[in-house]
Amino acid sequence: MNQKRKGFSIGKLFNNDRFVLIFSVFAAIILWFIMATVNTEERPRVIYDVPILVELSEEAKAAGYQVFEQSDLTAKVSVTGNSLVVNQLSKNDLKVQVQNFQQITPGQMTLNLVAVKQNQQADYEISSVDPGSVIVNVDRYKEITLDVANEIKYTVDDRHFVNSPVLSLHTVTLSGPETQLAKVAKVSAEYTVRDPLTETMKFTTRLVLRDAEGNEIPNTNELIQFANGSDDVEVTIPVLSRASVPLEVTYSNQPEQLDLSAIMRMDHQRIEVGASQQELENLHSISLRPIDFSNISPTRNSVVLHVELPENFTNLSNIDMVNVSFDLDDFTVKTLQVEQFLTKSRLANQNVEITTQSLPVTIVAPKSVIEKITSEDLYAEVNLAGQEHFTGSTELPVKIFVKNPDYTAWAYGNYKANVTITQASE
Repeated sequence: MNQKRKGFSIGKLFNNDRFVLIFSVFAAIILWFIMATVNTEERPRVIYDVPILVELSEEAKAAGYQVFEQSDLTAKVSVTGNSLVVNQLSKNDLKVQVQNFQQITPGQMTLNLVAVKQNQQADYEISSVDPGSVIVNVDRYKEITLDVANEIKYTVDDRHFVNSPVLSLHTVTLSGPETQLAKVAKVSAEYTVRDPLTETMKFTTRLVLRDAEGNEIPNTNELIQFANGSDDVEVTIPVLSRASVPLEVTYSNQPEQLDLSAIMRMDHQRIEVGASQQELENLHSISLRPIDFSNISPTRNSVVLHVELPENFTNLSNIDMVNVSFDLDDFTVKTLQVEQFLTKSRLANQNVEITTQSLPVTIVAPKSVIEKITSEDLYAEVNLAGQEHFTGSTELPVKIFVKNPDYTAWAYGNYKANVTITQASE
């Protein structure tokens, strides 16, 4: 026999006393929540993130005062009133400002806050503002410029040389509250390299503010600003390899027979230089400016030469000048007349007439040679280089030569001869 299946009926649930009790409690909670949310006449609505405005008077601004710091930037404002109005409000409909902000004292100040409607006619009331006060730092604005002290500490081994650290900043401009800047006596770049340096090092470190007693000044909340927007400074510590290099003297117009090693003296024969290891390996000596023997005599027997290093080399010895002298105690001088003249670099189409017939020349030689040498042992050479297009009479330098190769002698001084040049007829 088939029985008809009974269907489910919500209405029958309400015949159950237990269900009715539970449903009533749940409905009451929902209704209370809705009423509490909608009813803003008695229960305030909280508006969040309302900006806190701390405005200075025009007189204060003219005196250079600024607000450099405040403890809170936004506040919570509670409002009551018509639900249709209150529920439409946002943070843009309110502002929180300082109440009765008159006298200014540089430094930290605690100021009371008040919330104000942007539209005074709006149908709602402000019941409270949280926080009720704000702490601000008010002071005059100031700028100062200080040298950056180099406080980079490092060591180097005896095979290398280190130059002073190079900073990317030599001075720095600081700005901020006058009271804070008055404490700053020194700005320094500080860093300690732990291991001995063996090559050039580059890094970035920060600038440290210190007072007159050397204590670090903490830049709380960055009230003190750096002009370039950062307290970083780039540091380069140049490190060079070092080596001892001989100084080499070269000569011009010296007699071939003269044994210079026997008579030449130098007050410095080597100097210490610094450069990269590769550059040092390619440097075997440093040549000094040539010494012209036409300027050397028994009464003028020394020359001071400047030490010039190749590019990228550093003179670690700090020897900039070298004195080169010659022992000429056994030498003397004698004046002879040169009467033989030759030409050098003469062109085929040039007619050259040396109009100087005789030229007095001072000869330097050992005493034993001076007794033998005569005018017949000398001749003068006129160099015509650079006179290819010249026509006429002029005075040109001459070089004095000793004919006898056995005579160790040279001419002291500079000499010239009168020359007339014409172009040869074709």
